[in-house]
Amino acid sequence: VSYHRKTVEVLMNNLEAVTRKLHLMHNDYLMVVWTANHFQQWLHTQLRPCLLNGIERTMQLTCEVVRHLLVFGGETVQDSSPSWLMELQVNRNLSTLLEQHGLQFPPPVQYEFNAALLHNVPPKTLSPTSLAYNDLTRQSFGDL
Repeated sequence: VSYHRKTVEVLMNNLEAVTRKLHLMHNDYLMVVWTANHFQQWLHTQLRPCLLNGIERTMQLTCEVVRHLLVFGGETVQDSSPSWLMELQVNRNLSTLLEQHGLQFPPPVQYEFNAALLHNVPPKTLSPTSLAYNDLTRQSFGDL
């Protein structure tokens, strides 16, 4: 009887440890999906426009430098600017230039929780849209 009690106790401890790991992994996975979507949005709304502005500014400065070098070399730039210099004119919008040449940025990617991962989990235990907060995961929230 004591042997069976110890076996049941060990099995219950193992079940609790595995369930705790499952809930923690669920929370980690869900937070990774949310973070990926956040950074995807940031990439398209913040980083890409900044990079395009930086490239446009670099193009403008390059045009000015080339123009000054040509003037310094004795060329008359005002009357007969080379066509490539006109292509990079000062107020040219890089996005418009890319569109004219048929280049497009890929659309934002929306990452989703793979609900198939919850197939063998009892209903209403874990959700693909919310973190699991219970006795098993409470400590992990305190560690954040």
